[in-house]
Amino acid sequence: MSSRKLRIAFDASCLVDNHKSGVARYTEALITNLAKDYGEVELVGHYCNFLGRCKNLELPQAPNISYRPTRLLPAKVLNLLRRLRLPIPFELLIKGRADFHLFPAFIGWPSLFKTPSAPVIYDLTYLDFPEVVSKRARHDLVTFVPKAIKRAKFVITISEVSALSLRKHYGLTEQDIVVTHIPSELAKRPSEAVAKSELEKLNISQPFILFLGNLEPRKNLLTLLAAYKSLEPGLQERFALVVAGGKGWHDDAILSELDSLQKAGTNIIQTGYVTDGQRAALFETASIFVLPSLYEGFGMTLLEAMSYDVPVIASDIAIFREVCGDAALYFDSASPHQLAQQLKNLLSDARLQAKLIAGGKTNLKRFSWQQNTNKIYKRIGASK
Repeated sequence: MSSRKLRIAFDASCLVDNHKSGVARYTEALITNLAKDYGEVELVGHYCNFLGRCKNLELPQAPNISYRPTRLLPAKVLNLLRRLRLPIPFELLIKGRADFHLFPAFIGWPSLFKTPSAPVIYDLTYLDFPEVVSKRARHDLVTFVPKAIKRAKFVITISEVSALSLRKHYGLTEQDIVVTHIPSELAKRPSEAVAKSELEKLNISQPFILFLGNLEPRKNLLTLLAAYKSLEPGLQERFALVVAGGKGWHDDAILSELDSLQKAGTNIIQTGYVTDGQRAALFETASIFVLPSLYEGFGMTLLEAMSYDVPVIASDIAIFREVCGDAALYFDSASPHQLAQQLKNLLSDARLQAKLIAGGKTNLKRFSWQQNTNKIYKRIGASK
C-alpha cells in the first residue's frame, strides 16, 4: 500500500438510532477497533440527519474517524430511490472518493468508480426462516443483498454457520468470505449500589432469570414463557423472570401472553428497552441468562452474559453450539419441558453454576476484535 492513508468509507446509518440493535453494536465495535488498531487508516462514515434533527448521536469517535452526513434528504427517500432502482452512488453520499467501501448492514450502495467493497451479512434468516422476517425487510434483503454480493470483493459474516449458508444460497467459495466472530465487550461492571439503583428503576428487587432481546418471533420467547409458567411455585417465588428488550416485529402473540401471565400473577417483569446502565445492572445481578432463539446470526448476548459470570442456557441450534461450545446448557427449542428442566437443574445446583461460569471464562478467550480487524484489513489491502 502507498504511504497515503488508506481511506475506508462506511455506511453508518444503523448507528443513528440510539436504541442500538445487534447490527449497530457490531458496527460500532468494528469501526472503533479498526480505528484503534490501524492508525494509518482514515475512516469516513455516512448517515442521514435530515435538517440536523438527530441530536446527541452516540457515534464511534477517534482522531481518524470523520462523518459526512446527508442533511437535505431523509433516509426514507434514499431507500425509496433504491427500491425504484435509482440508487445514489456512495461517492455522492460521502462527497468524495475512498479506497474501499464498507457496508455493515447487509445492503450497500453502488460506486461511480467501481470502488472495491464488502458488505457484512450477519445471517440468512430471510431465506432460511422467511416467516420470522417482516415482509418489507424480506423484500429488501432478497432484492438487494445479491447485488451487494455481486459488487463485493469479499463478504464479511459473523459465524461459520452463516458462511455455510452464504455458500449454499449464493454460491460463494470459502475464499470469498471473511468470518469475524463477535467478541464480548469488557464487562462494564457497576458497583452494588449502582446496580441496585438501576434495578429499582425497573421494579426488580429479587433474584431473577434474564431474557434480553427484541420481542420478535425468532427469539422464541413463547417457549421460555411456557417453561417458566410450568416451574414449581417455589422456584417462581424465589426467581422472577425478567423480559428485557424493545418491541419487535410481529410481537402481538408475545405481548398478549405476557399480559395474560402477569394478570394471572406469574412472577414476570417486563422492562421494555433498557439503557446501557440498566443492561449492565441486569447482567451483573442475573442468576441465569436464557436465549431460546429459533435462529440467530451469532448470539452476542450469550458471550455478554459469560463476561459477567452469568451461567447460560441456550436453544440447541448450530450457531449457539459454535458460540458457546461446552460452556452452556442446551435444550430443544420446541420443548418448553426441556427448558423448564434445565432451569430447574441449574437453579438448584451451585456446582453446575460454578462449572458453567468457569467454562464461560475459558470460552471468551476464543474471540478477539484484533483477530477480526486483522482479517478485514488484510483483505482490504489485497483488494487494492
